[in-house]
Amino acid sequence: MTKTRIGVLPYYRGAWKNTETYGLDNRVTDGNGDYYTSLKDDNLNHPLTDTEWWARNTYGKENKDAISAEGARQSAEQKRVTAENGRVSAENTRVSQESARQSAEQKRETTVNSYMTVIKKPIVSTSEATVNMDANKLYAITVGSALTLNINAATDTSITNDWEGCFDTGETVPTVTWPADVNWGTSYMTLAANNHYEFSIRLNGGKYYGILYGWTLS
Repeated sequence: MTKTRIGVLPYYRGAWKNTETYGLDNRVTDGNGDYYTSLKDDNLNHPLTDTEWWARNTYGKENKDAISAEGARQSAEQKRVTAENGRVSAENTRVSQESARQSAEQKRETTVNSYMTVIKKPIVSTSEATVNMDANKLYAITVGSALTLNINAATDTSITNDWEGCFDTGETVPTVTWPADVNWGTSYMTLAANNHYEFSIRLNGGKYYGILYGWTLS
């Protein structure tokens, strides 16, 4: 029956010799890097290939080489993973920066477009006797005997808002009712026949300020 001693470390006896008697747990080498442990006492002249007497250790040369190769593979894999993580992190940073750049560009375009809307005022042609004007549009008005002008509230107070228009008078001067609560300052508000008039009203600090220009038609 095979005996096992609990808690006893193997005793290394060097290279195996057929003239040596080995005891239980004695350990030898075959000279090629593999190690074997005696499974019994009185182990004499039993070849290392005899599995009844010897157990080949799993950390022999062949396994050491395999373990070393696996360690090298795992180290290389770890380096690859680290490099890939670095690449992914750099790519994420690039994507984040690109997203921030696009967001900033979008905001810039929105701001530019809001100002361009003011600069490129659409022209609204009308012959209505009462004109309710939106901000940042130019109203080309064909006026009859009377004209009433009203201003609609601005929808975006973060930009400059102007209400502008023009009209011509004929032989008969029309009656014009200007928007309420507009400070016209020193503008000369008396109209004359056969004149071209342009007016502009600006919202500034919650108040409306207007100006009127007139030219004689030739």
